[in-house]
This record gives sequence, C-alpha cells and structure tokens, in this order.
Amino acid sequence: MLRIAICDDSQLWLQKIETLTRGYLKKINVKYRLDLYQSGEKLLKSITSPYDIALLDVDLHSTNGIEVASQLRATNPQIVLIFVSEYVEHAPFGYEVDAIRYLLKNHLEQAFDRVMSEAVKKVREKHLRYAIVTDAGNVMVKFEDILYVEGQKRKVTYHLQNNNRASYDCNESLGDVEARLGTQGFLRTYRTILVNMRHICFLNRTHLTLTDGTDLPVSKQNSNEIMQTYNLWVGAL
Repeated sequence: MLRIAICDDSQLWLQKIETLTRGYLKKINVKYRLDLYQSGEKLLKSITSPYDIALLDVDLHSTNGIEVASQLRATNPQIVLIFVSEYVEHAPFGYEVDAIRYLLKNHLEQAFDRVMSEAVKKVREKHLRYAIVTDAGNVMVKFEDILYVEGQKRKVTYHLQNNNRASYDCNESLGDVEARLGTQGFLRTYRTILVNMRHICFLNRTHLTLTDGTDLPVSKQNSNEIMQTYNLWVGAL
C-alpha cells in the first residue's frame, strides 16, 4: 500500500492536489493511504510510519517547505519528494533535498499524472530486489545498492554501497549481467565495467566518479554514446 502525504497551507490547493492524487491512484488501481496537512509542523509531528511520497508546498507560512523536506529526508532517505509552488524562483531549492520534480500550480493538471507516474515508479523500484548468484548462495540486494559490476572473462564482481563496501564474485559474463541490468539504469562505460547511473556524480570523456568516490575509466571510443545515454537517462528522472 502506498502511503502519501500532502502538505499545503491553502485549503483550496490542498483539496485540489488531493483530488488530482486520488484521481491518478484510481486510474492505476493501487491501494493507498492519503494524509493531508496544512502545516509542516503537523506533518512532522504526525508521522507514525514512513511515507512513500510527499507532495509539499515550498512556501508554507509557518515552516519553510524545504526545511520540512529536509527533515523528512533525514528520517526516511527512501521518501520520494515532489514540490508544488506558485513561484518558479523556488525551483532550485528542490535539488537540496533531491526532489524528483517541481510542479507549478498554474500548470498542475497538465503535468500531475506524469509526475505521479515517475514517483510511483521510483517507489516500486526501491522495493525491487536483484539476486546475485554466488557459490555460497543467492544474495538479494536492491538495485540502488549496486555501485558497479566489474568483469574479467567469465567472472564478474559486484561492488555494493554499504558500511562494509561488500563485493561478490560470480561465475558469469559481464554481457549476461548487462542483459539483465541494462533496463534498470546500468550502463557499460568501459569494456570491463557496468555502472549504476544512479551513482554517477561526475562524467567526462575519459573517466567518471561515483558517489562513494570511486574513479572508473570511460571508453574513449564510445564516450559520445555513453554521455548521450547518461544525459538522456538523467533527463528522464
């Protein structure tokens, strides 16, 4: 069941966003719980279990919407945040808390279903698991926990993000792994390397840097295609 919070200090906009949200969720036929708040303080004080999605007005009278989002993110790193505002000037603040979209109220109806579709997709992705098949047995991990996969002939090593920086060796080809992960946001950036694009924080024609600080080479021969694929993927988020 999806748990969704809507926070806007305007009763009119709160009801409008609620109507659009219920309408979209009815179309995709999912179970959900929807909670409405007219202040950031009430939202933060009322949380009993984590929300999957939060739609927040940026310009809350009593509390800054960015501060509310920051506190939600601190206690629930998996939450999908969407900002709603009358002012385009506030849009850059969304990057501070990794909001997936910034919706302008005067274009709300036109863009709402598309943005909610992105949000629901992200929530579902966070619950998906991938089986790393090792000699000792299967290890189930989230797609987002895989930093990159390194191949060497008929063996690959999965490098994960966690406190122990775990890695797992498997008897399979990188091509086979790419066939499974290529549709899940992974990109072959070098002959022996398959990277999770979620973790790329720097990319040029010769190398890239991941969120954990790992530096990896980029194929010079395929650099244009690699950068184009990555830019298209980022633009689709």
